[in-house]
Amino acid sequence: MHDPPDTDFFDCLFGADFVYAVHLAASHGDAPEIHRLLDAGQDIDVMHVARGNLDGFGTALHVAVWRNQPAAFAALLERGANVNILDAGSTNIRVEDTPIRLAVRLGRRDMVRTLWHSGAQRQKYPEDHPPYAIESGTLLAVAASEGQADIVFDLLSWNSDWTSDQQSHSLSLACGAFHVDVARLLLVAFPYDQEKLEGIAFHTAASEHAPNQPHSSREEKLAFGRSNAKRQANVMAALLDAHRGLVTGIPQDHQALLNHLLPTIAISSSRIDSLRLLLQRGADPNHQSENNGMTALQMALIVRGDVRTFNKEGVKALLDYGARIDVLDEAAKRKIET
Repeated sequence: MHDPPDTDFFDCLFGADFVYAVHLAASHGDAPEIHRLLDAGQDIDVMHVARGNLDGFGTALHVAVWRNQPAAFAALLERGANVNILDAGSTNIRVEDTPIRLAVRLGRRDMVRTLWHSGAQRQKYPEDHPPYAIESGTLLAVAASEGQADIVFDLLSWNSDWTSDQQSHSLSLACGAFHVDVARLLLVAFPYDQEKLEGIAFHTAASEHAPNQPHSSREEKLAFGRSNAKRQANVMAALLDAHRGLVTGIPQDHQALLNHLLPTIAISSSRIDSLRLLLQRGADPNHQSENNGMTALQMALIVRGDVRTFNKEGVKALLDYGARIDVLDEAAKRKIET
């Protein structure tokens, strides 16, 4: 998710309204001020709600988590702050969070540990939240999607009752976000079957990400793309290693996975490291997709509207590994020649 707001942001948000005085003290980690305000009758669980284009940031306990203020966090718990209250969430970024889910999302490991062992509810969502989303929206899934490997490690050690669907959903989220450390933890912790691993591999192969900052410069976007290409390839390597170990004795199944992934990977230049990985591991550059009968080379030559060009690096890599050009039409051959 996006970087948490800083102190100046919360000063502007809470400073002019005494109703949010405890929120302001929590933002600054001022435990004595929190105690003074509560002794004077301030409501510990008053909720900051969304106004205009601004998100709501919940209670003072939520703010202590946002700002990573352990002294304020401890003071609020000592005074009986509600640990199960939902904040207002954030449009298109996250659902409404309890303090423990927000702490997981932001990587506040010690706060997560404290709330977990104090008995905080672990899967509280709004009443209108779909049941299937509640079932899959575990703390493990949130930690996996945000790349919080230390917290994933803790959750695995604290609870061994994650269902098969929860295990698969968490791995899919981690892999789709290219969090290789989390993916490796989950692959060791749970016995994923062949079908699930292959499904997650295809999901990961098709995943792409844009920079969090919409106004990034061209150089920043290129650097982000290169970094993401490497991260995707690292996750793909972990999945392929797990799959190869699972199908030992039936190498044709692993070969089939490599071949089927190749056209999906080849269509985008942002997946170049994963393309090279598949080729290095023996994917057939002339395999025809079962969906459309096209080879990886034909897919790489498709001009994508978002980047207005074809995958030039991918074309070169495929040709280096023996991709045949006799399956191409004349227009595609001219692209290679130029």
